[in-house]
Order: sequence, then C-alpha cells, then structure tokens
Amino acid sequence: MADTVFDRHPKKTLFAVLIVFGLITALLLEIGLRFIVSYDIGYYAAVKKAGVYQYPYGTISMNSLGYPDEEFNLSSTKIKRIGYYGDSVVYGVGAGDGYRFPDLLQEQYPRYEHWITGMISNGIQDVSAADMAEQFGLDTVVYAMNMNDLVPIVAEGGAAVTSEKAQRSTLNDVQNWVRRTLDGLRGKSYLYTATRTAVKNFLMRMGYSPSGFVSAELFPSDHMDIIDDVTQRINEFDRKLKSMGTTLCVIILPYEMQISNDAAQTYKSLGIHWEDGFLDGSTQALIKERLNTRYVYDGLDAFKGLKDTAKVGEYFVYNKGDKIDFNHPNRAGHALLAEGFMQSKSCPALR
Repeated sequence: MADTVFDRHPKKTLFAVLIVFGLITALLLEIGLRFIVSYDIGYYAAVKKAGVYQYPYGTISMNSLGYPDEEFNLSSTKIKRIGYYGDSVVYGVGAGDGYRFPDLLQEQYPRYEHWITGMISNGIQDVSAADMAEQFGLDTVVYAMNMNDLVPIVAEGGAAVTSEKAQRSTLNDVQNWVRRTLDGLRGKSYLYTATRTAVKNFLMRMGYSPSGFVSAELFPSDHMDIIDDVTQRINEFDRKLKSMGTTLCVIILPYEMQISNDAAQTYKSLGIHWEDGFLDGSTQALIKERLNTRYVYDGLDAFKGLKDTAKVGEYFVYNKGDKIDFNHPNRAGHALLAEGFMQSKSCPALR
C-alpha cells in the first residue's frame, strides 16, 4: 500500500486540516452571526468621505488641523475664543455634528469663536495640554471631564508611569495592541466585532473601564489615590492656564445610571456594579471638593428631576452598538447638558 501524504508528513497535514477547518468554522460563524447579532456592529466605526466621518448617528467633520470641527478662523476678530477639551463625548459619539453641546453653545453665543481644540483620551495628563490654548489664543478652556478620565499617568504605549499603578495599565497595553493590529476589522467583521464585544463587556462587568484601566469612578472610595492624582493634575493645568490669562471651566459628565432609575436597573441586570452613593453623585462630589478652579459644573444637575421618568436610552446611547455604553449622551442628552451649563452661569465666558 502506497504511503499517503499524512503518512509522509503527519504533523504538516494535521496542521493544514486544522487551518482549513478553522477557516470554514470562522466563515460559518461570520455568516451565522449576521442573523444573531442584534446591535449595529458599525455604530462606532466611521466611513470617511471627503474629510467627513459618517456614522449611523450622524457625521463628524475633521478640519485640516486634525480636530473634529469646522476650519478654525485663526484671523477671527471675535471678542472671545473658547476651546473645548474632552474625549469621545466632545467628539460627538452618539450625537454628530450640530448636536454636540459645543455646537449648541456656539448657536447661543455666536459672537464668540467656539473651537474643539483638545481631544484627550486619558484626561488631563500634564500641563502640556495648555500648549494648545496658547497656540490658538484661547480666552477660555471648557474641559468636559468624563469620569473615566480618572486614570493614572499614561506613558506612550499605554503603560502607567509609576510601578505601583502598572497593574492597572496591563489591560490598557493589550487594548492598544488590539487597536493597532486588529481594530480595522471592527464594524466590518461580525465575528471579530462580536468577539471583541463579548470580551469588552466581560471586562466591564469585572470592573474595568473601556480605557483598560480599573473603573475608579464606580468605586471611588477604593481609589482615592487616583482621584487625588487626577484632580491635582487638573489643578496644575488650571494654574498654567491662569498664568497665560486663560480661564478654565470644568463640566463633569454623568453616567446614565445616575440620571435614571430605569437605567440603573438595566445596567445592574447587565452585571455592572458600583458602590453605594455613586448613583447620587459621590464621585462628582469628591472631584469637586478637590478642584481649585471656581468654575465647575456638575453635569448631573442638567438631568435633575428625571430619575423616575427617564427611560434607559432616552438621553444616552444604549444598546446601539458593540458595547455596554452608559457614558455617551445622545442628541437629547447633549441638549440638556448645554442648557444646564448655560443656565448655571458657572462659566464666566457664557454669562
């Protein structure tokens, strides 16, 4: 009897069979998940056309300087220039151009320039963030502080600078690697997106934020060192801005479970946990009492009186895309934040 390929190369043949079997399985899963997945896998993924990023919720323009805004008129003679700093909320995830709170403030105060000049993914890391304010001649910086900005100082590549906090950045390192190497498949491959979602949601249930760091904001009493560290950095940033003649106004953005009992019950049923007092704004209170700037607005106030009536997903993005999302206001949420911020008179530039 003649030798078969398997007889001559058993290991290589077995490996090839496993590869083919794996590819067939992946293809079947890719097809099958199209009928199972209930969310929009492309909700957070953009299609870029002529300098505009198109999302299911709207469009985001990107100017020639790389900021999510219209072109800055650097020769403008308007009496004030207001720059907005923040993360994906300021970018407009869940809202899109024209519906973000900076856009709505621009409509109300057209005599000023309103520019989104600071896109920061890990909060205010050091005073170098003030360089943009100086570059654009800003009179006022409005920093929309997402509570997941409560992270340690992050070095290039995602590692925490201090060894005592290095364990909190391990997932951040992995996340950065995944983003660099695999995230091009997000929103395109059902298999990759569904796998990514399952892992991400599991980690969130284990107490980690989308940034890959521990969710210090949900359990602030266990992470006072991080809160002290972050607020000190903001205070140093504020001192630097003051030395330049620039005013800092801070908006602390709430999470959806804080503004709605229905949302709190929903996220609890999904396995998200928090400490007693968080729903009533304990994290915001700790941040506010440590900030030196006089101009702080608690975004939770914009949703007062809605706890018993607001439904999950009414003011925030919920169950739209490929993650448990309780920190992105939708268009209605941005509108309430803009209105509350204006009415509070907590920022001198908007009085």
